[in-house]
Amino acid sequence: MTDVSLPAPSPVLPAASAAPAAASLWRRVLRVGWMSVALGLTIELLLFALATTRGFPKLVPVVADLAQKVSWATIVCVGLAIGNTAGRRRSDRMGLLGLISAPVGFHVARAAHKGVGQALGLVAGAAAGSTFVVVTLKALEYGILGATVGGLGNRRGTPNLRVHLLTGAAVGVVFGGVIIAVLTRAAAQPPSAIDLVAKGINELLFPIGCSFVLWAAEALGTKIKE
Repeated sequence: MTDVSLPAPSPVLPAASAAPAAASLWRRVLRVGWMSVALGLTIELLLFALATTRGFPKLVPVVADLAQKVSWATIVCVGLAIGNTAGRRRSDRMGLLGLISAPVGFHVARAAHKGVGQALGLVAGAAAGSTFVVVTLKALEYGILGATVGGLGNRRGTPNLRVHLLTGAAVGVVFGGVIIAVLTRAAAQPPSAIDLVAKGINELLFPIGCSFVLWAAEALGTKIKE
């Protein structure tokens, strides 16, 4: 009798299974990237509108501030988006990346502001003495934001807009209030009411906006798959 042996099943290549996941992550990062740019631009437009109440502001500081906000929003939101992938450890990954990306984003945003300002002839002001405290607070803020959104936002497999926005608002109110208090105490002179409102817009809308960006990127990805 002839011995007929069946061909051995071909092994599953890790690279082949990892390719779709890498492509999905790359698409999510791209979506978060352009939405983060829109977030930074939106907040800068709000601050520009607020500044016009004291007269039309000069263009150079506005451009430097825009570079700062866009770079900050992009680095932090993209960092959180990288951790926002499927798996049991999503909350841990997003918390860790928020803890890392916030200080990186802070220093890159400051460097972008200084570089654009110097290129356009803007004289840089003195650095605040509370920088280390602010960086530490922001690292904790976005670490908690990432861990909370990762842990609560997708329990049923569907991105939850309300959870994202409420988390961003709660984190922004708590840490934003502390950061504004630290900056006010370190200022050479008491800030005006408009300055306080501008700081409030920065510290509150960025975590809310970043949470919205994360939700929108995931919701858009889910819709495209369908």
